[in-house]
Amino acid sequence: MKEIKIAIDASRNRSGGAKIHLIEILNNFNYDRYNIKEIHLWSYHELLKEIPNYPWLVKHIPLKNPSILKELFWQYFIFPKALKKLKVDILLNSSAATICYFKPNVTMSRNMLSFEKGMIKKSGFSIGRIRLILLKYIQKISLKNANGAVFLTNYASKSIQSFTGKLENVKIINHGISNIFFAKELKNVERKKLKCVYVSTIDFYKHQSNVVKALSQFESGTIELILAGGLGSGTPALMSKKKLDETIKNLGHKSDFVKVLGHIPHSKLPELYKNSDIVIFASSCENMPNTLVEGMASGLPIACSNRGPMPEILQDGGTYFDPENIDSIYHAIKTLVDNYSKRLSFSKKSYSLSKNFSWEKCSKETFDFLIKSLKH
Repeated sequence: MKEIKIAIDASRNRSGGAKIHLIEILNNFNYDRYNIKEIHLWSYHELLKEIPNYPWLVKHIPLKNPSILKELFWQYFIFPKALKKLKVDILLNSSAATICYFKPNVTMSRNMLSFEKGMIKKSGFSIGRIRLILLKYIQKISLKNANGAVFLTNYASKSIQSFTGKLENVKIINHGISNIFFAKELKNVERKKLKCVYVSTIDFYKHQSNVVKALSQFESGTIELILAGGLGSGTPALMSKKKLDETIKNLGHKSDFVKVLGHIPHSKLPELYKNSDIVIFASSCENMPNTLVEGMASGLPIACSNRGPMPEILQDGGTYFDPENIDSIYHAIKTLVDNYSKRLSFSKKSYSLSKNFSWEKCSKETFDFLIKSLKH
């Protein structure tokens, strides 16, 4: 049987979720399971440094100090020739925002912003809006032309296929959860003052300012809010940060319950959850809500947005709210604040559900699907 060469294009993997996904599927790759000779990986220097050296892994750097135009030129004109020269059997595009025409390929869908109803309009009149429109067009083409398409949730699969049309060879592969997030024991201490934590980048669809307004309705001294996450990209994110700052400023001395921590390294997040009591997740647009599943593994009760794939992931493991309705957010969190037994019940349920998300499983399903799509 012929030995297989696989290529992975991770040249555009800049988000935290995309980087962690790449690192984990390679760390959990079972070389003995497959007739794979080599995996050729293209990415930028900083990400390649985070990935251990394996005898079956060959690392490539596409460009030094690339601009977006140089990246696109490389992806369309240079990359396919390199793949043919290496006699690669199949390519994994780790993002559907690709213009590489090499086949056969499996293409992953990561971005929901271009496809979620109303999101392009809500991004305002900016370069970011033009970018989302272009990304929508590029992703539709790349997914339709792929030999196989990977979606991270059923919700994303159904939503995006309503734009691309039904795709022939599709696989739903959830991201996993790093072992560092799984709590050794569930919290069972009832406290008078509860600490809520919301881990997410600051952006227009994350609704941090609405969460602040909702929690400001609680009696002073009964609740604390920790906002952890860096700033998203583009003008809409800057406007969201400005809105959040103004919301906190307008509360005056009542804003003492809010702490904005900014970016926290992924390895430090388990400690943040360990020192918290309630997880809040208020995003209205996700492909796969990574910080939600990490919060589930932490063993904390969760108040969650009712949009997108969140109910698919959390199921009956938390309370839900409309992230664009401040009263809805308040009442969902109040349900947890006022009822210790519900907090404990939701903690147990969401923790149990989190066991379904494994990087070992994600890696196996990814490489199994690559082999299947090569024969498709």
